[in-house]
Amino acid sequence: MALRIENIGSSLKESSSEDVKDVKVNGVILTGKRTVHNQFLKFAGVDNKAMIDIHGKTMIQHVIDALNESRYVENIYLVAPEDFEAMPFDSKKPLRVIPCGDTAVESLLKAIYGSGEAQKVVITTCDNPLFRGFMLDEFIQRCLVADADFCYSVGRKSVISASYPEVKRTYVQAKDDGYTGANVYFVDKKGFSADEEMLAKIDSYRKTPWKYVKLIGRRPLLKFVLKRITLEDVEKRASEIMGCRFRLIPMPFPVCGIDVDKPGDLVLVRKLMQGSGWQRSLLRMAS
Repeated sequence: MALRIENIGSSLKESSSEDVKDVKVNGVILTGKRTVHNQFLKFAGVDNKAMIDIHGKTMIQHVIDALNESRYVENIYLVAPEDFEAMPFDSKKPLRVIPCGDTAVESLLKAIYGSGEAQKVVITTCDNPLFRGFMLDEFIQRCLVADADFCYSVGRKSVISASYPEVKRTYVQAKDDGYTGANVYFVDKKGFSADEEMLAKIDSYRKTPWKYVKLIGRRPLLKFVLKRITLEDVEKRASEIMGCRFRLIPMPFPVCGIDVDKPGDLVLVRKLMQGSGWQRSLLRMAS
């Protein structure tokens, strides 16, 4: 089935070349630690959101399925509590557990540097069950032609709201659209560098995105206030801060940017994934 790929520059035309088709990456799923002090987890009746049930499967199994569907992903790693090793996850591809860190950033770095010898790694989260294999492949393909060391997927407000107006997300308003994180990263280890303290600061600002402006200086601040900031502005400054080539990858699918963080999200995702309607939606998105 052919996928719709929006033009993101002339380099995308090269995406059908053999070297891109033949690239293999390792896939990582971040789960985080168990906790009993989280109201959402109490609502869901679990101590780790990865284990939330969505139509007979744990949420993390839906994400494992997506990585298995990807033509690029060769091995799968779970950055998770050690007891996940004993759980009967279903995977056709090799799957192993990397013990998670004490913080989100520690877990991210473990995902990057502990995920085998492959130079390229795609990372997602256990609360991203709507993301499917063909979406992951399009993201990877865009990253491979983006000439970057670190890529992050973003969803567009116009795309998400057009299909799911009831979805409430935190958006950063740019010149052309609002953007929200879509919880999928791509790392080329060869050029990637990481300042753990800076990454921790960036992660802590996720729910208050206006704070990111503190990191990018006065000129971007003015452009942000006037709603004239662009993705290129963010990419340029982020590359300077991180010391590697950073790119934002807008995704064309309306489910990109919808994760499961609160009770309303879980109710919505269970509704979206119910019955044959979900399969028809996927066919429309993939055509």
